[in-house]
Parts: sequence; C-alpha cells; structure tokens
Amino acid sequence: PLLQKSVSGRPRLRFALAPEPLRILGDAARLEQVLFNLVTNAGDATLEKGEILVSTGTVDASEARWQTEPAASAARAIRLEVRDTGVGMRQEVLDHLFEPFFSTKSPDHGSGLGLASVYGIVQQSGGVIRVASEAGQGTQFSVYFPERTDATPDARDGSSVSV
Repeated sequence: PLLQKSVSGRPRLRFALAPEPLRILGDAARLEQVLFNLVTNAGDATLEKGEILVSTGTVDASEARWQTEPAASAARAIRLEVRDTGVGMRQEVLDHLFEPFFSTKSPDHGSGLGLASVYGIVQQSGGVIRVASEAGQGTQFSVYFPERTDATPDARDGSSVSV
C-alpha cells in the first residue's frame, strides 16, 4: 500500500513476484528503504500513462557478478528489479547517480541522498546494483543479493529477510 501511495495518480505500478519467499541476509527496514526509494524515483521519472514493474526472482550467481568476497560462494542470487517506462537518463547522469547530494531534481523536491543510501544498503547487505537506462527509454535497476541458505552464516544480529 505504501508503494502504491508513493506513485498515486501517476504511473501504473505492477508486481511480478517469485511464487515462493526468497531469503536474503539483511536488515528488513533498510531493505524496505531500498525498494521505496527505487519505486519513488521511478514514479518521479514516469509519466501518468507510464508503468513501473517491480519483480523478484532467483538467478545464477554469475549474473550478479559479485564484487564482494562473502557473496562469491553463493550459487544463486536473489534479484530485485524495478523497471520504469520513464524519461530515462543520459550517461552524464548515470556517471554520478550514486554520489551523495547528486540530484537532477529541484532543491525542494530531493536531497540527492536516496540513491546514495540505496547503494550503501545494498553494499552492506553483500549485494550489487546495476543500472540500465537510456534517455527517453526508461530505466531498470537490478539489485542482486546472495541467496540465504540454511548453511549461510548468520549476520551479527542474525537477521534474515524474505522478499
């Protein structure tokens, strides 16, 4: 419901979620923040008749191209994807996308901290984030996390999240 309200009256929000719960290691509230920021940004970039698709699934870990050692042993990755039919981004914007305080929005509409926070949370959770975008063609954020298995060591706080 919160995601629906974040794009209320604007683009259509659709979901294509895995049929079974997918388990990752991470802080639930922070991972919700990742999803909320990605959907909100997609809503800001998408016109009324556009669409935002949120999807989840599993992929072979090689698709994630892990950059962190703890995730390297994962056989499968959990993918969270947010795709929109919005205005897209030029390469100059993509080059600075995750920098703190970088924003293409007016000062009264954004702080430039949302995607920097997303990047930090994903990294802290052992994941990676990929962005594909082209001006006028929309944007796709693909976030990959190592799959949590029974053999996965617990984090310090022992948190595990199903997405």
